[in-house]
Amino acid sequence: SEAKEFLLAQLPQSELAVRQAETDLRDFLEQNNIGVLEEEATSLVNQVERLAGEAATVQSTLEGTRAQANALQSKIGLTADQAFLVGTIRQNPGVQEALLDLQEVEREMAAEGSQFKPSSPVMRQLQSRKDSLEAFLQEQIALAGGGSGLSLSRIQGAGAAGDDIAQLLIQDFVNTEVSYIGLQQQLATLRNAQATYQQRLSSIPSLSAQKRTLERRVTVAENTYSALLTRVHELEVQENEATYNTT
Repeated sequence: SEAKEFLLAQLPQSELAVRQAETDLRDFLEQNNIGVLEEEATSLVNQVERLAGEAATVQSTLEGTRAQANALQSKIGLTADQAFLVGTIRQNPGVQEALLDLQEVEREMAAEGSQFKPSSPVMRQLQSRKDSLEAFLQEQIALAGGGSGLSLSRIQGAGAAGDDIAQLLIQDFVNTEVSYIGLQQQLATLRNAQATYQQRLSSIPSLSAQKRTLERRVTVAENTYSALLTRVHELEVQENEATYNTT
């Protein structure tokens, strides 16, 4: 009877140990988002390999786009920032009109220059128009680009006054640069995802070991509690037999 009472006193603590071990295991699984680690490891390997393949494809496309942009840049003689600025300036109808007017004035000055001296009223009037148009365009360039280093001669030489081929080259260059930036961002996203999956994959062995340790604790606690119950039952049987024999 004393042995039975002693073991009965141990049961609540043993049951509490089982619950605590089960809680620790459940919390660990939830905090680390763990399902079947073996299946997760296989899935992670596949994901890492897939992302590596996609990243390699994007990297190849990125290099091709950079080469294309460099070729276009060498043709137009503008940096990416300057090309973007040319596109911005050309969207202003007033600038487009001023460039066309400036081109027309320069043609008139070239034609009239063979007949009139620079000091003649005709040439002075044309020069005044030219100066006014150039001042307006320089102001627009400053407003749009600040210290970009883009001069009026660059705007004129970039096809802004009607050279369709040059303008198409600039637009191609701008589009290529935009594509290049997009590819860079896509590549960075793929590599970040790949690194995240790889980090998780690298943690699988440690997580698996911790999971097995916690599972063993649950098993030991459950076996201990079960053994206590079994022994209490055996002692109750012996106690009843002893009582019967005494009577």
